[in-house]
Amino acid sequence: MHGFKIHKATNIEPSAGKLLIAEPFMPDPEFRRAVVLICNHDENGTFGLSINNSIDQTLDEFLPAMTKTKWPVYIGGPVDTDTLFVIHSSPDVIGGDFVCEGIYLGADFQLLKMALENNLLSKNQVKFFIGYSGWSAGQLENELKEEAWLVAPADNQIVLSNNKNEIYKKSLERLGKSFAIIAMLPIHPSLN
Repeated sequence: MHGFKIHKATNIEPSAGKLLIAEPFMPDPEFRRAVVLICNHDENGTFGLSINNSIDQTLDEFLPAMTKTKWPVYIGGPVDTDTLFVIHSSPDVIGGDFVCEGIYLGADFQLLKMALENNLLSKNQVKFFIGYSGWSAGQLENELKEEAWLVAPADNQIVLSNNKNEIYKKSLERLGKSFAIIAMLPIHPSLN
């Protein structure tokens, strides 16, 4: 019988536009099987949004001004959970700050409201989040040394996907076959 090696690190440095993929047995329930888009990473720390943890409430329940908008909402992370964040691929329609190729953070609220009301955006162009994921200076680097996260390149089709069950798997597949095997591991090692 031949075994296989599970890779626990990549040679990719964390930066804006990269993904953090939680190691498969992460004990923190906030980040179990999480994929986090890094939106900003510098000497002061890291800001990101967990892209695969949706909740049952829709956008119109958070923003009554968006009454016609039954868009999914995701938990971006455990920090500042009373704030709504948005990522998208349409800066020409709603503004925003560049994160990486095809992905922008933030929007002009009035332009966003108008675009949603007039069906100018599709659900694969914009994603909404409550809260964010944050690391203080050096914290993420320490977690990477502890092999808590894999770093992978982002892809706007993965980032803006609404198929939350496939995001973890697809993110790992981008790193190659030796990493893709991680997606098949059980959440709890005792279930193996």
